[in-house]
Amino acid sequence: MAPPMILGIESATSRVGCALGDAAGVLAARESAQPRRHAESLAPQIAEILNECGLRASAIEVIAVDVGPGLYTGLRVGITTAITMAHALDAVMVPVTSLELVARRAADAHADAGAADERAADAGAADTRAADERAADAGAADAGAADERAADERAADAGAADTRAAGRAWERIDAVVDARRGELFHAAFTPAGGWLSEPAVVDPRVLAETLCRTAARTLLVGDGAGVYREVFARAGFDAEQRVVHPSAETLVELAAAAVAAGEVVNADSVRPMYLRGPDAQPIATAVPRGREG
Repeated sequence: MAPPMILGIESATSRVGCALGDAAGVLAARESAQPRRHAESLAPQIAEILNECGLRASAIEVIAVDVGPGLYTGLRVGITTAITMAHALDAVMVPVTSLELVARRAADAHADAGAADERAADAGAADTRAADERAADAGAADAGAADERAADERAADAGAADTRAAGRAWERIDAVVDARRGELFHAAFTPAGGWLSEPAVVDPRVLAETLCRTAARTLLVGDGAGVYREVFARAGFDAEQRVVHPSAETLVELAAAAVAAGEVVNADSVRPMYLRGPDAQPIATAVPRGREG
């Protein structure tokens, strides 16, 4: 039985995008960075990726959507489109938070970088040992050659271990999405992307000071890291910052895992996660997966 076709819809920030794929990976994707043009951009994007894959909308069985927190207008466009399509296509849905998407992208990139560093370090160690062995075999008949090779091998192995450890130096990931009004949407995650805190609205200055005191070894990610870069710098927070946006491709990947685990919902139970002010809505159905226990 073929894996279900998944449509991912992302519209929580100033960017809007969609992606089509299944458990084997993403087949096509589109993204636009034109603020306040979510409604005009999304439907044509969906039509484009369906056409690119040679599929009709009826092939879509699962719709994944970013439910926020994020910008009100963008969320409304994306969620309304997703729910409407789910009803029309009798598709199930996977709601995912914007903060989870940002953290997952960072966690995946971090894991890929760590694996690349480990391969490079191991290759370097092997090259060092081979070069030393060739040099020793070519010149070498004295008793100290073996000792020198052994010492160099230990040093190379130690360097490889240090490089691998450096790739895992972050203790946590802090996802920050620009909430406008001088605020951020924030949540903390493990380096693997697991939840450490509930989504919340925070003052960038307070968050910067708190992280500086309590979480120096954190990877700060999200568009909020770029918007408030100077605020974090003034607070003395010098951990790495990366401007990462939620992506529809990541939505498809997370949705494929959710489908495999049976973590899908019907369209009527999907709600936006607004978090603040007059936009606040019940968020029970948008509680991220995996935090029940």
